[in-house]
Amino acid sequence: MDFETMNSDTMDFDTMNVGTMNFSRESGERSHETPTVSPAMAPQAKIRKKAPTLKIKDWEPHKQQVLRLYIIEDKPLSEVKTIMEESGFSAGIRQYKSILAKWDIGKNVRPQEMKAIVRKRKYRNEEEKDKGMLGFRIRGTIVEERKIDRWVKAKGEQEDLDARQSPALVPRSLPSEAFIYQPGFNGSPTMFGTSGSVVDMTDYNMRAVNQPSVTVPSRFKQVDEERLAEELTSLEQRYGVDHPQTFDVLEELGRIFVTQGRYKSAERLFVRLILACREKLGEKHLSNLRAITYLGEVYACQGEYSRAQEMLERNFTVLKTLFGLYNGSTLFCMGKLGNVYTDQQLWDKAQELLRQEIECRKVFFGPEHVDTLASERLLAYILAQQGRLTEAEQLARSVLEILSRFSGLESRHTLNCREVLANILANLGQYEEAVELQLHFAQYAQFIGGLERARPDIGRR
Repeated sequence: MDFETMNSDTMDFDTMNVGTMNFSRESGERSHETPTVSPAMAPQAKIRKKAPTLKIKDWEPHKQQVLRLYIIEDKPLSEVKTIMEESGFSAGIRQYKSILAKWDIGKNVRPQEMKAIVRKRKYRNEEEKDKGMLGFRIRGTIVEERKIDRWVKAKGEQEDLDARQSPALVPRSLPSEAFIYQPGFNGSPTMFGTSGSVVDMTDYNMRAVNQPSVTVPSRFKQVDEERLAEELTSLEQRYGVDHPQTFDVLEELGRIFVTQGRYKSAERLFVRLILACREKLGEKHLSNLRAITYLGEVYACQGEYSRAQEMLERNFTVLKTLFGLYNGSTLFCMGKLGNVYTDQQLWDKAQELLRQEIECRKVFFGPEHVDTLASERLLAYILAQQGRLTEAEQLARSVLEILSRFSGLESRHTLNCREVLANILANLGQYEEAVELQLHFAQYAQFIGGLERARPDIGRR
């Protein structure tokens, strides 16, 4: 074919397959043969590395950290995955999604849950206007107002019609077990200002919302939390927000958050308390210094050891200078600083500080006070870590004997000391007695909620 004289009449553009057409430079002829590719030049398929198979028991040691990162700190799964890999635990995104589903954890709001939220909010806005607006939280995650508004815009008309036809479906009040947070103390992003309260809908059985009675499992120390929240509201109404009359209740509420493992909520509350104390009472006031100790403890609980150590060391120096060693707040700060040293395996620093603390506690509280004995039990643990097993054994036996007499065999302090002694004896090769102590631990653990709840953190107080 002469390309110079070729016109459109000689080419069929509709049927020409350009992708399979080869042109010969010499003859100018077209060939419809499919071009061949050399095997050596063929692109190699990427082989995706298969994630290791993980069973539920493999996740258990990491469950609390995963939930803290994903729910409390609201990090995306990709970031949770990266942080956990830095800690030595590796899993794929699909595996995280699978285990979260098995734990019944998720940030998405289910349709039944959203219906109950919308109905409760509607009833509050129309029938309980004097009580202020509500916020909601599902499985630890705040449900944003804009998400509720989008849902209402999409399905609100039918929902409103259903509610009018079936008034019983509108929850006039949440179950007594569903805790209603007071303004500013739920750990939400609106901690420092928004009025209203947040209803914790965790484990709320939305399918039974139209039943006369719905039960929700109560959180640890929920009764104390509710009592303090009510007391705080009353004081704030009487004296104003962040008035010195509210400081003791704020501190106690923060301590409750720590025992519940709600470290971000506790952190925000103690930061707020410190700022208020400094403004109203001054930096050297005991309330301010105690709050700093608690904040240092919260940082340690979140693994921020360097930050916690620096804060507690500085605070301990101030407390010792202003109030001396024989002071409850000074001793409390010493104990928390000793825990931070222990967590970082700074055994020499921990032992030196702990011996000083024990001597002060014996004078201030007495040699048989539970706090003194808890410090001695921790010292036995530290001595064992240093390889001084005989000395550690003698101290642990002495502490265990006193705790058994004064606190009882089922006391958590007694169980902790029993666990420390069992580990020491095992390292000394005294396996028979070590096993016997472990059996005693299992026997009495039932008094405080079972083995998992009773398992002590023997390296802390």
